[in-house]
Amino acid sequence: MSFTAQHRMQRPALLLSNGVIYIAFGDMGCKGYAPSVGWLMAYSASNLGRSAVLNVGPNQNYTPGLWMGGDGPAVDSNGDVYVATGDGLFNYGLGGLDYGDTLMKVSLSGGSFGLVDYFTPYNQADLDAKDLDLGSSGPVLLPTQSGPNPNLAVIAGKGGMIYLVNQNSLGSYNPGVDDIVQEVPFESGKNVEIYGGATYWNQFVYFGGQGVPVEAFSLNDGLLSTTPAMETQRTYNFPSLFSISANGNTNGILWAVGQKYNGSTDTGSTLNAFNASTLAPLFISAAPQNPIDPAKHLTIPMVANGKVYVGTQDNLTVLGLFNKNTPNEGNAQTGTVGTKLAKPMRVLVTNVYTGAVMPNVTINFSDGGSGGSFSNPGPVTNSQGVTSTTYTLPETPGTYEITATAPGFTTAYWSETATEPTIKH
Repeated sequence: MSFTAQHRMQRPALLLSNGVIYIAFGDMGCKGYAPSVGWLMAYSASNLGRSAVLNVGPNQNYTPGLWMGGDGPAVDSNGDVYVATGDGLFNYGLGGLDYGDTLMKVSLSGGSFGLVDYFTPYNQADLDAKDLDLGSSGPVLLPTQSGPNPNLAVIAGKGGMIYLVNQNSLGSYNPGVDDIVQEVPFESGKNVEIYGGATYWNQFVYFGGQGVPVEAFSLNDGLLSTTPAMETQRTYNFPSLFSISANGNTNGILWAVGQKYNGSTDTGSTLNAFNASTLAPLFISAAPQNPIDPAKHLTIPMVANGKVYVGTQDNLTVLGLFNKNTPNEGNAQTGTVGTKLAKPMRVLVTNVYTGAVMPNVTINFSDGGSGGSFSNPGPVTNSQGVTSTTYTLPETPGTYEITATAPGFTTAYWSETATEPTIKH
């Protein structure tokens, strides 16, 4: 067969391993233009010379493909590469070379790929007939586990079944029953399609789908919990792979790009963040403060250097932390109504990523319309990143909250108290 780019989509992420770039191609999706079967190619990272080519459906017209919901090939410590194929004919067990709905483990040697091992679900023909690709997700190789099978991998496709396999013996194909470590249904009975696959952190494996909660399954002695260890309280539409940011095994955040689906009240694409230890929601981008332009499905958020990067249909959106607007003088003062407080309210403005002070930033002071006044409600920071204003208390006794704000900065707060004047007899 010849490779024609016109009839193929390069949906999977790239893999760079041991000086080799692995590039996977699928077919034209639902269009099914022939010839458009899946290919895996290997190129030298130093000179882009081609090292090897693998066609996963050499006797077919337009399936199976390699797309994996935007995820990429995985590689183990031996350098073997794992990819998952989509719907199509599977006949390898009958002496053929077509690998529909198959998790493949291949090695690169001597200018060609060799099949080391594979796993194909026992009901592959049914999956193919119902458009329930195993390869709508990519495989995730798990860290070494306790128990009899320390080297595990997990994959879950459009059929809604989570497959836990032994990297050292994937299970091949058995038409009666799958010879693997474990199978766990995701949202049993709901036919939830999983795209992109699993995300792992701190002995939890996370999955999402369309119109269902985000769920996390725990790992113990090399087995998944048979029911979710935790899940979100509401449903979402996450047709993509999650990302994790964390400080080692603490402060984990699960990131996902959500999209509108039929029956949903969501109005478009959103960037969502969850506490990875509880799945409590931490953040959701929404207009007008943090809009996300419409994103295509299979979008994977990338987290690096304190920022989150999201590729949308028309641009690259970057969200990050607010810079710091810190009160460092003038809090908790008390004065007589209608008088100016003794100390100014001073703020220090710094860059959250570098810690450097930020000059020439306009800070907006406000008491929320309580009736007080400022000597300058919009001062500008000096070369040391500092600015201040004085405050005259309202004419009514009480405790008043003062805020200092600026776009892209945290809010600084003061609490000041106005008292009745002392009456002398």
